[in-house]
Amino acid sequence: MIVLSFSSMQLLEFFIWTYINNRKINELLSKIGLFLICFQIFLLCLFSKNGYLLYLFFLFILFFQLLEVNKINFKTDIGENGHLRWLWLDLPIIWIIIFTSFYLTTNIQSIKRFLFVLISVSISLYYYYRYKTWGSMWCYFSNILWIFIIIIFIYKYNNGKIY
Repeated sequence: MIVLSFSSMQLLEFFIWTYINNRKINELLSKIGLFLICFQIFLLCLFSKNGYLLYLFFLFILFFQLLEVNKINFKTDIGENGHLRWLWLDLPIIWIIIFTSFYLTTNIQSIKRFLFVLISVSISLYYYYRYKTWGSMWCYFSNILWIFIIIIFIYKYNNGKIY
């Protein structure tokens, strides 16, 4: 389910590229994008071993809704590096830190996952502050992960043999 939520962002980006110049559809797709990111964090909190994270996330969403959502420019355009620039994530740094901290804290049980997420988020933040885009790295990870899932499925389906 978590992998599917990341892949859904790729599908959303396809539609944004398709309708980049249609103001109404662009705004709608941008709102869906923010929802998908929140949904990803919700899923990570739900499946984490820390039950308090889910409550903390709901509290965060409540404050975010009350304090920030009405100020958001729900628009996506093309950044100077040719990637999509999500203007709806051009938030004050405190909100970015809180959003990314949920990605980190849900992966703290495994040092490998924690380091992977820490490095990934760090690279994403670099691209964000340099170009106001988030880079293509997440797209690559999502595609590679689906390849591994398919290989594992084939392996298990064929009783441990890959033809």
